[in-house]
Formats: sequence, C-alpha cells, structure tokens
Amino acid sequence: MRSGDLFLEVSSSNQATILAKLQKLAQLDVTVSPHGSLNFSLGVISPADFLNLSSEEILENLQDQKVCGVRRITIHRDGQVLNTKHLILTFSTPDLPQYVKAAYLRCPAREYIANALRCFNCQQYGHLKNVCRGQPTCPRCGEAGHDSNDCSKKENCVNSKGEHPAYSRACPT
Repeated sequence: MRSGDLFLEVSSSNQATILAKLQKLAQLDVTVSPHGSLNFSLGVISPADFLNLSSEEILENLQDQKVCGVRRITIHRDGQVLNTKHLILTFSTPDLPQYVKAAYLRCPAREYIANALRCFNCQQYGHLKNVCRGQPTCPRCGEAGHDSNDCSKKENCVNSKGEHPAYSRACPT
C-alpha cells in the first residue's frame, strides 16, 4: 500500500488468530490489526416490535449473533427527529446473515446501502462541504451565486441535468 502498510487476507479465523500474535517479520517490528471495514458487514432489519427499545437493549440481545453495533434510522419531519422501525446492524463478520433471531421474531436482514455523499456547497458527489474546492451552487436550479432559500427558478439538477433539484431522490445519478 502507499502508506507502507501490508495488507494480508487470510482464509480462516485460526490463521487470523496466529497472525494477530505476530510481533516481528524479517527482523522488523510489526503491528497487526484487523481491517477497519472488510471484516464487518452492515444489514437492515425492520421489526415494528422494536420501535420502543433503545439501541443498547437491542445490541445486548443480539450480540450472540455477531452483532457488534446497532443504529436506528431516523427521519426529519416538521422540524422533529422521529425514530423509524428500521435498524442498521453491524455484524462482526464479512458475510451478512440471512436473518436475525430476536425474542420470538425471525427478522430478515437485507444489505445496507448508504446514501451517496453529496457536497452541500457545489452539490457534486464524493466529498463534503468542508473540503470542497468548487463554487457554491444552488441545489434547486444548479446555478451559482444564490442559495436555494432565495431561488424561484425552474428546478434543474446540476448532476443529471434533469428537471429536479440536486437533493431529489428521483435523481438517477
């Protein structure tokens, strides 16, 4: 890797355990650590029965199924943050299980696909406003020089050139 790190893929947990104990390689001191994202998987379950349970309670009850993190999906409506029944589970295995057993429920787990990263400055994808080198652009009409709060122009997506704002879920980009 560019950083000088060495990336090793092993085929069994036994190999990973042996490798984790390694301290020297060819007379060089080494540090062994698991990859930050490749050893995990993210899935979504949607049990309505869990709506009033905290993430901590859910995690406590699902840890025996290799769940190591729980985050509830929320929505913003009328200035309020509302909980949904949808939970993003982080599994300590790269393979997403087909389902999770919780109390008397068998909850199907589907792959979690995160929203695309859109800059709120230039409206392009792949970076955030704090590192943007682009020109401030209105998300409604796609033109520079004004904010969407002041915009009365026709909707025009700066990314797909479609007749919708850059923040529209209908955007094919």
